[in-house]
Amino acid sequence: MRPVIPDEKPILKGLQSYYLHLPKFIEHHRNEVAACAIHLKSAVSEGVLYLDSGECVGAFCRSGSTTLQDEPAVASLLDAAARQNFQISVYEIDPALVHLWANSINARLLHRDLTSDITDLDRLIAKMAKERLTGFIEAATHDGAISGILFFHAGDIVHGALSSSGTPQSIEAVRERLNEAIKAKGGTFQVSTIPDREERRSIEVNGASGAPGENRAAANPPRQAAKGDRSLIPALEELLRLVESLCREQRKSADFGALWRKAALHAADRYGFLDPFAKEFHYAEGKIRLEVPVEDRLLASGVLECVQAIIGSLGLTGRFKEKAAAWFAEHAALLNDLGIREAAGGPVSKS
Repeated sequence: MRPVIPDEKPILKGLQSYYLHLPKFIEHHRNEVAACAIHLKSAVSEGVLYLDSGECVGAFCRSGSTTLQDEPAVASLLDAAARQNFQISVYEIDPALVHLWANSINARLLHRDLTSDITDLDRLIAKMAKERLTGFIEAATHDGAISGILFFHAGDIVHGALSSSGTPQSIEAVRERLNEAIKAKGGTFQVSTIPDREERRSIEVNGASGAPGENRAAANPPRQAAKGDRSLIPALEELLRLVESLCREQRKSADFGALWRKAALHAADRYGFLDPFAKEFHYAEGKIRLEVPVEDRLLASGVLECVQAIIGSLGLTGRFKEKAAAWFAEHAALLNDLGIREAAGGPVSKS
C-alpha cells in the first residue's frame, strides 16, 4: 500500500528540516499534542511517526524499495535528517484512530481483485460497514487512470484520498469521484483489514530529548495519560460496582443488567463497542472484559455516558454525586488526562 497520511487537521505544514533540530521537534509534539502524525518527505525517502499520549506508537520509513518499521524506521529518519532536507508536516489525529494509522502498513488482504461487474463501490462500502471493518478499500479503474483509498474504523469511513490529488479532499468527494470513474471505465477493489492491537506499543526514539543516544524513558517518565492503560479499567469497574450498589438501595439490583443494556444500546451509535449485539464489551460480577481494543478516552467516555443515563433514569443524581465524590477525587488526574470532567448531571467529556 502506498503511504497515506491523515492530513485533514494540519498543525504545521512544509517546515524545512534544515532549520530544525528534529529530535527536539519530536519531543515537543510528544508533550504538547494528544495524538498526531509527523510526516517527513524528501527527494529520496518518506516516513511518518505516530504519537499518542506522549509515546511513539508506530513509525515507518520508505526509501526506494526498502521499507522499515518502528525503531529501525525512527533511527533511519533521524539519521537521514542529519544529511538531507525533509519537508515536515504535523497533523492532529483523533486518539481513537491512532491504532488504525500506525498499523495500516501491517494490513492483511481480505478480498483481492473484486471487479466492478461483481459489485460496485457503494455496495462494497455497505458490506464493510455491516461487517464493522477496520481497514481500507483500495479502488482503481481498469486503466489505472483513477485510483483512491477509503479508510474504515469499526465500519465507519474516516478518511479518503485520491492518488491523483495532492490536496486533501472530503470523504464524499473521494467516494463520488471513484464511483463515477469506475462506473464509466470499470475497475477493481482490494479490501484489507488491520489486525487488532494485542497490546500498546511504545517505540523508543533515541535522542529525542536532545542528547544523542539518550533514553527518554529513563530521563522523562511517561505522563499520567499513559498510566490509563493499567488503571482505567479497574477504576471503571469500581464505578460500575458503585452504581450497582445504588441500584440495590433502590431494590433494583435485578434490573441493573437491563438498565445497562438499554443505556449501552442508546450510546452504541457513538461508541460502537458498547452495542450489546456486538458483544465486544462485557461487565459481570464487578469485572469488565473487552473483546476488542478500545482507546482509553473512548472507553471512559462511553462507560461514563451509560452511568449518567442509568443514574438519571433512576432519579439518583444527587445520591450518586454524594457516593461518587471519593471516586472522582481519587481518579481526578486520570479523568482530566482523558478529557473527562464532573458535571452536575454526572461525568461528561470536555468540549
